[in-house]
Amino acid sequence: MSWVGGLLRIEKDDVHVVFSQCVGFAIPCMAELMVVKEVFNYFFASKCCNSHKLVIESDSQKIVNWFLDPFETPNSFRIVVLVASRLGPNDRWLI
Repeated sequence: MSWVGGLLRIEKDDVHVVFSQCVGFAIPCMAELMVVKEVFNYFFASKCCNSHKLVIESDSQKIVNWFLDPFETPNSFRIVVLVASRLGPNDRWLI
């Protein structure tokens, strides 16, 4: 089983949300994509999305590249990238 998790900070030391969830038997790229998608969901559902920008950090250069150019994402992952990146305005987040 794969578990993913992360945290959403509003300021340097102010943690807004901590999350953890089971993604089942997922390959590492899909697990990482699920984390990014969850972060988008939390951020754009919160009040702070109007006053703050979302900065996503990832250890995976592959994931970063996919969000920068979704059409370079393999077909099996593209829908997750496209859906996540369309959850909020592009000027409110960066990866």
